[in-house]
Amino acid sequence: MNLRILTFILLAAVAVGSTSCKKKSIRYALAGKVLDNSGNTVGNAEIVLSEQKVSSGSLNTNYSFIDGLTTTSNGEFLFDFERANALRYKVELDKEGFFSRDIEMNVDRFTPGETVCQNFTIYPKGTIKVVIKNAFPIDEFDHFSYRNRNAHFDCYCCDNDESSFPGMDVDTALVCDLYAESWIHYEYEIEKYGAFIFNHDSAYVTPGDTTFILINY
Repeated sequence: MNLRILTFILLAAVAVGSTSCKKKSIRYALAGKVLDNSGNTVGNAEIVLSEQKVSSGSLNTNYSFIDGLTTTSNGEFLFDFERANALRYKVELDKEGFFSRDIEMNVDRFTPGETVCQNFTIYPKGTIKVVIKNAFPIDEFDHFSYRNRNAHFDCYCCDNDESSFPGMDVDTALVCDLYAESWIHYEYEIEKYGAFIFNHDSAYVTPGDTTFILINY
């Protein structure tokens, strides 16, 4: 056999063998929409996908970045990524005027070659400012207390802790963020002359705006 032909055959066999030995990539896919709490799509929201890997037999507590994108005008997104030695994935959502949100997903939610369809909800942000003033002071035994009744706890925002203000010189404000497009229910108690007055009310929280609650006592 011609030496040149034999050399070509051997090189071709090596190329085929090396190609067949390459490890085939296994890929996952995640698609869906970002919605607000009323079910409306949220366009131009930033969404980041990261993974928690197993390295040297132990789970790394830190998340590694996979990909990041911006939702379409219809709130749609699609991640197509290579499977790694990961046990958990995290989706981070961020949009101006909304509370940021992180959602964790276990690896068993994913199947190679199939798309996981999952919508995510983010909540619009509003601000309340409770202005409190002892407009009619009596003596140093005057006392006022205020508390929200239904503030949300799955965000770093308003809480339901009671705030107390003793004395005559009370002129202050409580300011915090909470879920908008909802009603905040609150209650307060006034003590003067040894008598107690209890009241409760509510206010609608407007997205992207400050809702004022004025209490003079």
